[in-house]
Amino acid sequence: MQLNRRRGNGRKVKAGVAALVCVLFVIAFIVVQPVSEQISRLTGETSRDPDDRIDMDQPVRLKVVYPDEQIFMEKYGKSFLLRYPNVSFEVLTAVPGDPGIPLAESGSLKKMLNQQRPDVLLLNQESLGYLAAKNQLAALDSWIVRDRFDLQAIDSKVTDRLRQLGGGLLYGLAPEMERMGLFYNRDLFRSEGFAFPVSRMSWYDVLQTAARFQTEVGDGERIFGLSVYPRSTPGSLISLVAATLDLRMIDPVSRGLTLQAAGWRDVWTTVMGGYKNGYLAWETLQARNLFLEGKVAMSVQPFTFLSKLRESDGVSFDWDVVTEPVNPGSPDQSATFQIPMIYAVYAGSPSAKVAWELVKHINSPEIADQQLHDNREIPLLSRKQQLLERLRSSGVKADIDCFYELKPGANVSAPKDGVPAAFRSVFAGMMDGEAAQVLEGRKTVAEALQAMERQGGEALLHSRTEGR
Repeated sequence: MQLNRRRGNGRKVKAGVAALVCVLFVIAFIVVQPVSEQISRLTGETSRDPDDRIDMDQPVRLKVVYPDEQIFMEKYGKSFLLRYPNVSFEVLTAVPGDPGIPLAESGSLKKMLNQQRPDVLLLNQESLGYLAAKNQLAALDSWIVRDRFDLQAIDSKVTDRLRQLGGGLLYGLAPEMERMGLFYNRDLFRSEGFAFPVSRMSWYDVLQTAARFQTEVGDGERIFGLSVYPRSTPGSLISLVAATLDLRMIDPVSRGLTLQAAGWRDVWTTVMGGYKNGYLAWETLQARNLFLEGKVAMSVQPFTFLSKLRESDGVSFDWDVVTEPVNPGSPDQSATFQIPMIYAVYAGSPSAKVAWELVKHINSPEIADQQLHDNREIPLLSRKQQLLERLRSSGVKADIDCFYELKPGANVSAPKDGVPAAFRSVFAGMMDGEAAQVLEGRKTVAEALQAMERQGGEALLHSRTEGR
């Protein structure tokens, strides 16, 4: 018995010594191993082919295009540096000599590529297509396969659009998108006994529904049927309807305004009728939103409007949302779909491997989760399931899936008729001015369109000349 006990104790001692030796070996391995190698293991670098690995002992300075350096560092930069401490950033916030030009526009990008040679680019849809066609972007497909980046988690409508812009290849990734929905006040519909709106309604159906709401509520106030984004005016509504019906503002041959076509006349006549009959909201005060006040039955708004509805001091009524109004000829397409911020790697980047790591990081589930928790205004994430789970867990019962239902329209990524951005803001005010004269009876719709075509044509020519 004693002999057996001694043998048992001896085995325990030997096992303990062996375990201690293993622990000491691991500690020695960690201490002796360079910090850079430890980080390489954490980031997955050691599992890659030697030619694909990033040398963690080699300092890398990445040039990144982004509108604001501080915001970039808070959203993406600091968390990236925790994984790659050998990297530093130079954030290019403006075009040299032209700080007022939007960074994503193709004209400003040409200048920036020539003068600054950035590694990571921030693009819009038009610029992505332009640079991809010029072979100035690095295709991401091989890196995506190598790193097993989960494209399935990103809404297929986003990746399909990006591939379309890249001629079949992925030259960029986008963490979020934009599109509108038709929000509605369920309480107002219940009180009137009307059926709730449904997804894929035409503008005709939406306006017919809006026309049923013409209720006076006292003190000169009333309930309107419809308002629109960004500020509910005739110009904003006409622009939305025209985009859905794919009405072109510019003649492709003359490159001048073409507003007297039958399509434009029909839209103007219908919309002016709605304002005359009092069921369309004209918000003259920019700070006021009549839908949030419970005085509009329906409102076409972007996804980010959801955050206003969910604020602690937000609305007191029951609401829901369906898809934006659609063109009956293409009821599965969205006219407002946009991918505003696409991240891409410049083909001439000397640090393309690290640049890809940053693009991958910006589009990671970790960053998406950060966006959901840190942002007061939640964006429409490309990672659909992650967004839906977050909103449902926070008590949102509305049909948020509708924002992922429609595919991009055929022309949403096309150049905007060659119209300078500066002209569009001028023209919006011009439309509201002409609409006021029509409503006051000083002009007919035909006369308003004729005046806009003439005056707008002069303003368009001026904008093009200024933009050269």
